[in-house]
Amino acid sequence: MHKIVSVLAVLLAMLVVAPDVARSSDSNNYWGTNGGACVPVDDAIQNNRYDVTSGSIVHQSTNIDLIKLSCPIERNNSGSNPTKVWLSWSSPDVADASNFVSADFYRKARSTGTLTLIVTQDSSTYATNISEGSAAFTHTLDFNTYYYFMYVDVDRSSTSNTESFRGVGLGQ
Repeated sequence: MHKIVSVLAVLLAMLVVAPDVARSSDSNNYWGTNGGACVPVDDAIQNNRYDVTSGSIVHQSTNIDLIKLSCPIERNNSGSNPTKVWLSWSSPDVADASNFVSADFYRKARSTGTLTLIVTQDSSTYATNISEGSAAFTHTLDFNTYYYFMYVDVDRSSTSNTESFRGVGLGQ
C-alpha cells in the first residue's frame, strides 16, 4: 500500500511541476498563441471575413476587408519579464503597404479601464516576407494593476493576396 501511495505522489508531482519547469526552461518564450486561438471582433464574425487554416487566420476567399482579432494574455509565473512582442505572419506581397499583419500590445487599467498602447509590431516594416519579427518594449508587466492583450489586424487589398496571421507572443 505504501508503495502505491509513493508512486501516486511521484506522478502527481510530475503533473504539477513539469509544466512550470518546461515553461521556465525556455527563457525566450513568456507567452504565445497561434492565430486561431485569438478571438475575432464582431465585424469579422458577422461579415464572415476569415477562415482558420492550420491554426492561422486567413481571409475568406472573397473578402478584402480588415480582420481584427483580440488575443488575451495570461499571467506567466516564470519570474522573467518579457521585453519583445513577436509576430509570425505570411505576407507575400510586401511591396503593397495595404497588405499587412500587425499586432498592437495593450495594457488596460483594472481600476479605470484606461487603455495604453505599449508597442506595435507590423509586417509592412519589412522589405521582404521574412515571416517573423519582433518589437522591443520596456514596460514591466503588472497583472495586479493591468489586464494585457493584443489586437491583431490582418488586411489585404486584393483577393489574389494571401496574408495570414500565424501567431503572436511575448518573450526575449
